[in-house]
Amino acid sequence: MSIQLYQFDGANVPPLVDARLYEMLSGGTVGIVQGCEITHLGGNQLQITSGWGICKGRVFQIQQQTVNATVSTSGKVRGRLLVDIDVSNREEPCKFATQAQAELPELIQENINLDGTIYQMPLAEYDVDEISISNLTVVAPRADFTRGQYSVTVTLPASGWQGEQAPYTQQVAVEGMTADWTPGTPIGVHGGLDNQELIALREALGMVGSIESQEGYLVVTCPEEKPAVDMTLKIPGVM
Repeated sequence: MSIQLYQFDGANVPPLVDARLYEMLSGGTVGIVQGCEITHLGGNQLQITSGWGICKGRVFQIQQQTVNATVSTSGKVRGRLLVDIDVSNREEPCKFATQAQAELPELIQENINLDGTIYQMPLAEYDVDEISISNLTVVAPRADFTRGQYSVTVTLPASGWQGEQAPYTQQVAVEGMTADWTPGTPIGVHGGLDNQELIALREALGMVGSIESQEGYLVVTCPEEKPAVDMTLKIPGVM
């Protein structure tokens, strides 16, 4: 079979396919997304609060618990708390692990959605001797969900394109627009248009090559031809 659809009535979506989807949608995020606060309780005990995590599209839930960290066998060394994922281990595919060595080993971070099986995600590092932990530093990467997702609707009149020859550009004012907003793929707003007008809108939308955000406005560029009809576009994006 040269092509296979996974989402249809009666189909079973394998975990690997699910993980690849989540990895794509999350932009390859590796991080704790909610909760999972790490504190030192004394001695070699670390407390981890409840939370959720995502690692290369693999989602896991954390229940609050105390972990007894591995201690040094001689003098003060470096220690690390990590999430150890092994997708080949059906009994325990995800667990907490700790390390204690004079020099911490390189993390194993294989592509677990391709041909790898192990991914180690560090949560905290610290100093540790034969008894106790000190200088705890949380290093867990945090997923960036502070970027607001929203869309804007703009109208581009056919008479508004600038340039005697390609490329053609049009600048449109957008209240509150900033230069760090990342525009997505525009969608034509076609309410009330008849069939011929819909065809013209589709052709005009296909001429748009790029959309760039600036402070207070957007710049729309058509690299080859300029639309001959007015367009109203809904443009999604994140800030």
